[in-house]
Amino acid sequence: MWAIANLLLGSVGRVDQYGRPVALYSRTVHNQCPRRENDKARIYGQDLLCLKELGCQGPRTVAPCPTSLWNNRQNWCVDANSQCIGCTNPNFPGTSLRRNSDAD
Repeated sequence: MWAIANLLLGSVGRVDQYGRPVALYSRTVHNQCPRRENDKARIYGQDLLCLKELGCQGPRTVAPCPTSLWNNRQNWCVDANSQCIGCTNPNFPGTSLRRNSDAD
């Protein structure tokens, strides 16, 4: 909504190389994450632990998710105990989003 409101007002401000407003897309998810200073999770489902060791893409993803949230400001991936999948990255999905198995 922020970008749309500013467009209607005639000013989005500076944009990055991908056309995203720098005011929103200037910090990594990891730098904004409330879990980043906590212990590292070793398995999924551990509340409040950093998911970096489980493949979280937050250190490589520039997005405002931890502050803007999703679903009417109710939640975001990491708060739901899922790692960031980097959905705002220009090369998304740069890595596999699921584990490969012999059944595939």
